[in-house]
Amino acid sequence: MLEKIIKWLQNPATYDFKSGEIKTIHTHISVVILTGDYAIKIKKPVNFGFLDFDSLSKRQVFCSDEIRLNSILSPDIYLKVIKIYYDKNNDSFNFDGNGEIVEYAVKMRRFSQQNLFSNLLDNNKINNDLIHKLSTKIGYFHLNGKNSADDFGTFENVSAPMLDNFITIKDLLDDKNDNKIIIELENLTKNELQKSKEIIKKRANNHKIKECHGDMHTNNIAIFNDELQIFDCIEFNPYFSNIDVINDFAFLYMDLQIKEKPVLASLLLNLYFNQTYDFEGLKLLKLYAGYRAVVRAKIATLTAGDSSISSAKKNELKQEYNKYINYALSQFNNTQQQNLIIMSGFSGTGKSKVSQILLKTGNFIRLQTDNHRKVLLKNTPKNELYSKENINKVYQSLIKITKQCYDAGFSVIIDGAFLKQSERDLFYNLSLQLKVKFKILSIVCNEETACKRITVRAKEQDNISDATCEVLKMQIKNYEDFNLQEKKFLTTIDAQKYDVVKIKEQLKKINCHNETGG
Repeated sequence: MLEKIIKWLQNPATYDFKSGEIKTIHTHISVVILTGDYAIKIKKPVNFGFLDFDSLSKRQVFCSDEIRLNSILSPDIYLKVIKIYYDKNNDSFNFDGNGEIVEYAVKMRRFSQQNLFSNLLDNNKINNDLIHKLSTKIGYFHLNGKNSADDFGTFENVSAPMLDNFITIKDLLDDKNDNKIIIELENLTKNELQKSKEIIKKRANNHKIKECHGDMHTNNIAIFNDELQIFDCIEFNPYFSNIDVINDFAFLYMDLQIKEKPVLASLLLNLYFNQTYDFEGLKLLKLYAGYRAVVRAKIATLTAGDSSISSAKKNELKQEYNKYINYALSQFNNTQQQNLIIMSGFSGTGKSKVSQILLKTGNFIRLQTDNHRKVLLKNTPKNELYSKENINKVYQSLIKITKQCYDAGFSVIIDGAFLKQSERDLFYNLSLQLKVKFKILSIVCNEETACKRITVRAKEQDNISDATCEVLKMQIKNYEDFNLQEKKFLTTIDAQKYDVVKIKEQLKKINCHNETGG
């Protein structure tokens, strides 16, 4: 019956609108017919255990759920559930109600495949502004999403989908070496789950398990009506969508890394966590990123099992499988050197711009004191923001977050003024405690230039700094120069002309020192 329905949907005469060239897209669980300005999606009658579409009544329910759930992140795309009838008398299908219902489908607005995020990535058309918009949309969704029932956040229900992946994959593997590798990855995942047991429970108690998208990667994001649409969320298994928000975010983060876009992945990571301030969840990011890679490996294996797939496509899927499995393994073998870098300089010298460049060079989380002050002291009168007590409160809070970042395997850049030796000592001592490399980046320019930049910046909509030219004069007056010990860790960058090429060259030469300055 399915093949007959697909053939009917591929016929231009089926529709009461101009269909144009009709295209068909097959996945392991659905068929999408692209016709005219619309897309018609039907679910294959399959049962993979984690997904069960094997009856018409189930497909009806899941089609309705798909419309409801996707209306949040892609309201401009999803339209309605349509019924497909079969008229025995005429031996034909129709949408008009003649005969019996034989299938349900989801009707959506069609968008240009050129505007699919994955295609935009391939053509290098994703800029920082688009990543900003995407991060803001995801962050808002996670901060304001519907809390899930307590049952979804138990350790057993969090770990079960991860471990079930390995059962499915092992049943499909023929190669002994592949089987050996997947068993190794399974054991690594089990060990990491046990180490993360307490934080997983804590996350559930802190309401971090929400009704999420569940399948958020670059093939499920598009630009339509000049807006970012995140579509095709998981409707077929509530345990795959009622998840930790970090689990949801991890899929897209992993996908950008797999597609060899580390700079965009780093930007998304920093924007998201500095919006949500969910740094506690950072500890689980690599576990979930590895899990998401295994999901993609499983899908590659399931798709390769389709008898209609060509040998060339099967080989391509095998390479895809290996790529995802290797990525997952890498999440458990973090050997990257971790660094703690503090920026230092008067307001307007260009610290944030330089630290933004530095973000592109490594596995960094950037913490900005200006942003953190606004988050931590949002209800504090403006004239009290820089009191000695509140300055200390900001730094102590930053120390806590820095520890969380290091515990999650990331390096950290603290983007602040650090004009007092006592402030710099706090993070130098922290580097000794954490046993990581330490560096001070001093950003300099003359007072006139700094003041001009402050004046221009104050008019910008996204400005997070409270600095003025008066504040700048006070900073210069009260500044404490670097002592001999600090100079062992010091690199000075002249940002007077803000020569990006020269700054990049200087940053490449940075060698973070240990406590002996070696």
